[in-house]
Amino acid sequence: MTLGNHFSARPLVLLTMLAFASTSTAWTGAAAAAPAPESPTEAAQLRVHVVIHRSLGDRETSLPYSFLVGEHSSRLRAGLRVPILEGQQADGSGGAYRFQEIGTSMDCSAKAMGDGRYRLSLAVETSSLAVAPEGEPAPVPDQAMADGAPVVRTFTVVLDPVLADGESTRVVAATDPISGESVEIELRLEVP
Repeated sequence: MTLGNHFSARPLVLLTMLAFASTSTAWTGAAAAAPAPESPTEAAQLRVHVVIHRSLGDRETSLPYSFLVGEHSSRLRAGLRVPILEGQQADGSGGAYRFQEIGTSMDCSAKAMGDGRYRLSLAVETSSLAVAPEGEPAPVPDQAMADGAPVVRTFTVVLDPVLADGESTRVVAATDPISGESVEIELRLEVP
């Protein structure tokens, strides 16, 4: 046997040993006769409803989102990319565009608690351009705006609520310190 043949046969032996080791537990004991019960940390496929409520003065908006969460986390991205000019000189020359993501991003995963309740791990980030409706004052003071460049408003929260099937709750409420806009997030869980 040459040295080259020795090394090429070794991975085959290791692979066979690993395959035997991983299946040998199924050949012994009662676990082979009955399927293993669902782990209390695994979640069935769930439908998560998220509503982002925003209010400023008399204006109110509600943005609903709905998605499935299974054994892996779910990601939702909704929005657009806005070009923002950077590096322009005072005389208007130069500069390049950078694109800024504007919209809503959500990442969610779930774990069964074992008593019919589920712990959600939910990260929500929203961003929007701070623009005042016609006839209303600017959403931010003039000194905060840089030569007419857009001002991007952001809201980020990470939550770990525990909910049962059909249960809903308002999990966060916050107010923007500059504009006075209020943001609330409502969650509802369904087990199909």
